[in-house]
Order: sequence, then C-alpha cells, then structure tokens
Amino acid sequence: MDNRIRRARIWAVTTSALVLGCAAVPPALAAPAEALGLISTFAGTGDDDSAGDGGLAGAAKLKAPSDVAVDAAGNTYVADRWASKVRKIDPQGRVSTFAGTGEYGAGDVDGILAKDAKMKTPGSVAVDKDGNVYIADTYDARVRKVGTDGRITTVAGTGEDGFTGDGSTATARLNGPSGLALDPSGRLYIADRDNHRVRRVDLAGKQISTVDGTGTSGSGAKELAYPEDVAVDAFGVVHIADTDNNRVQKIDAAGAVSTEIGTGLNHPAGVTADVNGTLYLSDTGNQRIKRLNRDQSITVLAGTGAGGYSGDGGQATAAQLNSPSGLAVTRTGNLLVGDYANHRVRRVVVPVVDTTVSAYAGTGEWKFSGDGGPALTATFQGPRAVSADGRGGLFISDGVSMRVRKVGQDGIITTVAGTGERAFTGDGGPATQAALEPQALVAGGGGFYVIDAATRIRKVDAAGVITTIAGTGKAGYTGDGGPAKSAQIAANGLAIDRAGNLYFADWITHRVRRIGTDGVITTVAGTGTAGFTGDGGQATAAQLNTPTDLTVDGAGNVYIIDNFNYRIRKVNPAGVITTFAGTGRRGYGGPGKQATQTDLYPQVGLATDPDGNVYMADLYSYIHKIGTDGIVSDVAGTGVYGDGGDGGPATAATINPYAIALDNTGTLYFTSTEKNRVRKFRVY
Repeated sequence: MDNRIRRARIWAVTTSALVLGCAAVPPALAAPAEALGLISTFAGTGDDDSAGDGGLAGAAKLKAPSDVAVDAAGNTYVADRWASKVRKIDPQGRVSTFAGTGEYGAGDVDGILAKDAKMKTPGSVAVDKDGNVYIADTYDARVRKVGTDGRITTVAGTGEDGFTGDGSTATARLNGPSGLALDPSGRLYIADRDNHRVRRVDLAGKQISTVDGTGTSGSGAKELAYPEDVAVDAFGVVHIADTDNNRVQKIDAAGAVSTEIGTGLNHPAGVTADVNGTLYLSDTGNQRIKRLNRDQSITVLAGTGAGGYSGDGGQATAAQLNSPSGLAVTRTGNLLVGDYANHRVRRVVVPVVDTTVSAYAGTGEWKFSGDGGPALTATFQGPRAVSADGRGGLFISDGVSMRVRKVGQDGIITTVAGTGERAFTGDGGPATQAALEPQALVAGGGGFYVIDAATRIRKVDAAGVITTIAGTGKAGYTGDGGPAKSAQIAANGLAIDRAGNLYFADWITHRVRRIGTDGVITTVAGTGTAGFTGDGGQATAAQLNTPTDLTVDGAGNVYIIDNFNYRIRKVNPAGVITTFAGTGRRGYGGPGKQATQTDLYPQVGLATDPDGNVYMADLYSYIHKIGTDGIVSDVAGTGVYGDGGDGGPATAATINPYAIALDNTGTLYFTSTEKNRVRKFRVY
C-alpha cells in the first residue's frame, strides 16, 4: 500500500459510530467563548463538505481541517486538506477560499492567482510577519507561497516524492511535507514527514538543509519517525511532533537536540508555541490538546480522551475531539484546533496561570532563625532583595541579620554568606565566614553578586568563596575606565545581562555604571547632576535623579528606576536613552494606559520576563506589568498597604513590596520587608 495513503494522516482511526453518536449535539456558531477553559466551534458545521464562502464561519462546511494559522491582522487560514483548498476567515468571521480551486491536481503553474491554482492535499499553513502565506501540499510534494499580491509560487519541492539531497530548493525533493513553521529570522521549517526529517529553507538564498533526522525512520536521539508537524518559538527553539515515536523533540538555539516530551503521548500530530514560548500540542491518538508548562508539567487543555463531538459551550476538558490536528494561537492568546474528523475548527479559551498569592519564606517574626529547615518556618530581619538562581532556588538578602540566605529547590533555607556581624572581612575564604552588610543582589557567575554596604560589590562563586569585585569601601565616584576594584561607588540596585556584565545604580551620583566581564568599570547613563534631560540621545549625556534599581532584558535593554523623576528610563544596546514609563508626575493613573502616559509613584523593584514584559513594584502597594504593547496593568496589590490575602488572587492581596524577582517558571517573588516575609505568585 502506498505509504501516503496508509498514513492519510493518522485521523483515519476515527470511526463513524463516534461521530454519529454525537450527531444530535448542535454546533455553536463562531461566537467567542468568554469564560476561561471553555470550548466552542470557531468554524464548520460538522458536515463533510466544502461550502459556505461569503457567509459566517460557523455556517461554513469544511471537509478536513488539518491545520490553522493566524496573521497579524487577525485573519485565520484553514488548510482544508481533502477539499484541496485553503480557506480564509476574516476578523468579522466571514469565510472565503484563499487558495485552490477545489480540483485535486498538481501545482505545476506558478505566478497565477492562488484561488485559480490546483492543489492536491494542503496539509499545513504558516504566515510570516509580512502576511505571506505558506502552504504544504503534502501529496504534491511541494511547499508553496501566496504573496500579499495573491499570487502563488513554489518555494520548495519539485512535485516528485523523494529525497535528492539538500541544496537548491529548485531541485531538492520533498516526501510528504506535512508541517510548516517560520523562525524569528524568517526561515521556513518543513516537517518532511516521509523523509523522516525536519528541513529548513533559507527563503532569500533559496537553499534547503536538514536540521534533524537521518532519512531513516528511527527512535535515536537524532532520528525521527514520520514527523507530522514543527513549530519554532519566539526564542528560536524548534519543537517537532515526532509522531510515530510518540514524542516531541526539541532543538535549542545552539542546535542541541533533546526529547522535550517522551512519555504519555499517542501519535502527536500538531505543535505550536505562544509568544512566551509555551508549547501546545495535539495528542492526536489520545484525543486531547495539551500544554507543556514552564516547570515541565503537562496540563490537559481540551478533550476527554474519547473520540467524538461534544461539549461546545462547556469546559474544554469535558468536550470530545475527533483526531485533533494543527493548532494556532490567536492574538488574544486563545487556541484554535483543527478538529479534523469533526470537520470543524474549535476554539479553546486558554486558562491563565493560577495567580494565587502565597507565602514562600518567613513567618513574619523579627529574628534570625530556621536554617536547615523549611523556609516557611524560618524568620528574617528585614529581607531586602531576592534573586532566582535559575535552578529552582532563591537568594534572599536578609539585611539586618547581615546574611545572604538561600532557599533550595527542596524548600530548605540555609545561610550562604555572612556571619551576622556588620563588618567587612573574609575575602578569599568561605562566604559563610565573611562579614558583610548585604543589600541588593543578583544571581550569576555560578553563584551570586551582592552589594555590601553600598560601597563594595562582592561575588560568591559556585564553590562558596567570596571576593570583592568592585569598590574600595569609600562612597564616591571615581575609577571609570579602570579596574572596578579600585573605583569608588555608591551602589543600590544590581542587575546582570546574558553576557555576564554587571550593572548597578550609583544612586548618590545619579548614574548607572557597568562592570564588564574584564573587570573594567564604566558609566552607561547619567552625567552626575540630578535632573531630567537627554531622551533620544546618548544615555551618558542624559540626567537622572537618584536611580535606585534596574534590570536588563534578554535583548540587552537596561531599564532604570529614575526615582525622583517618577519615571522608568530605558537604555538600548546602542546607548540611546528614552522614557519607558511615567510622565514625571507623582501618582498613579491606573491600569489600561500607555506607560508613558501614566503617572508613577516612586518604584522600588524591576524585573523582566522572557517575552520582554516589564514588572515594577511601587511604594504604594502595587506590582504593575508593562506589556510589550506598552500598556500598564496591575498584577498584584490593591493600593492598600498591608500583608494580607494569601490564598487569594494577587490582585486582591494587600502588599508592601520592597524588591521583586522572576524565576524561569513564571513565578514572581517579592519581599515584604517590614513584615519579614517573602511571598510569591505566578505571572505566566
């Protein structure tokens, strides 16, 4: 039997009895579900047909919706495999045929309008940032592109099945291309299913290469078995539905291949990722949609495990799916599912993370105790700063106890620096035998860096040895261009970039300074005179007014609390400074506004997440988020000073944050300094 027919995607496992058994359930129209976790029909009546152009998506007929994609304008594209068409649904819900005449045939003619082109079995769609649409015509062994002018061309494949090697896209053959994705650089990835490979196309250079798979079906570390789909997240990580191996493979940004999900799957046939890098997959043989969380746990988002059609208007986890296939994340973060054998596209309102606030460390009592036991039963004396170590642990600057403490992944707290004495001793020896006055800190270098009494920065390495890397012990401003150890500083906030460069707010001299990996100190922002000038120019020529904290995002942008200017300033990698948030007026204008049009109270802490969102804590009992769209929202606090609300939503809790930190699971930690606790909640 021809392998392509044998596979006809794996959705052939569906029985007509399952579909008929649910035929009395009326499909919902394409109205968006409002509540979290609900499922509805976005497109399709459930009839095995292709009709309805010009009408609403809920009244249209789809034969075999195998994949979906969404463009920046909110249009949805549906690969209607056995209709030999790609359908388009506009933001108003109107359906049209985007590509294909409906006649099964080879796509031998380039340059014509896509709606006049023949197709065989369009199995996957992807859209680039410019609005060009890519279509994998599985049985025609081609990948085609529909430009913004509506004309269709071939970008890979010759129309003949096989593998003739990598190189020119004009001559390289494909064999059952079934999944498509684009990376942040605009390169196209193809799940070349029957070649047991994932391949990458340099669209500008018209070259194709293999990024995973040997060409032989296998389950080894770099082998694939009929991969049905591929996704690339915003960070360049490639995710592969390795379908017949019942696993999902991952290629990280450095090119290393590993198994991302290796158990509990049954012929996964669809993968996609949202803007935060969260992975969603169609566990097709198990009739479920799943999400891989940042802590590597898996959440079932939709499906009961039994194939069929039911559940519209209810919880997605109580609904039946029938061979779910391709997936897409909408602009609002919800999920579209090609419910293949139900002849529908379903919409799942993705549940947000649990934002319940809870205690993380400390009982609230003022004293030093608890080392060697659970952090929740330990006590602190004014915890001032926190920083996540990236491995499930959290460093805490326990200010008045003159110690740095760490909560391990197991929840046990220990002292990692300081003796309890307020002094400066111990360089070159164990940090636990050194005296210091810890203030701000940041994880890095295998251990952490900590500001000691504002006049020094000390490093504790992975072996627990402490050294001084900056400052002489005397407050001031000297030393730029020379060794940081010989410079005078007055440090307050502390941050580190991906390359290992340190940044600190030299608050008394109204500057931000940098310590390079070579140990040389320089100024990156501020003239030394308090004021507000310089936006749009070089940060070193701009005035700041008592900068108190800072953070660095993954792109190398430095965000600065410009305290008495009531602003957050941003310095980009080219050294240009702008106002990121605040108007210069003291106050808080409330959520929903552009950050640059929102009044701010003095801020006390900053953090960024992998997607580039910025979080800031203010003195008046809020933690705010500034999204990548520049809009301010409140993620914790009511504006009432306090320390209550554990067990409830973070936005209903009373808080008094002094410092904040984010870990790599999306948990935000904040110090309740006056209440001698550290608390936490999830933000993604």
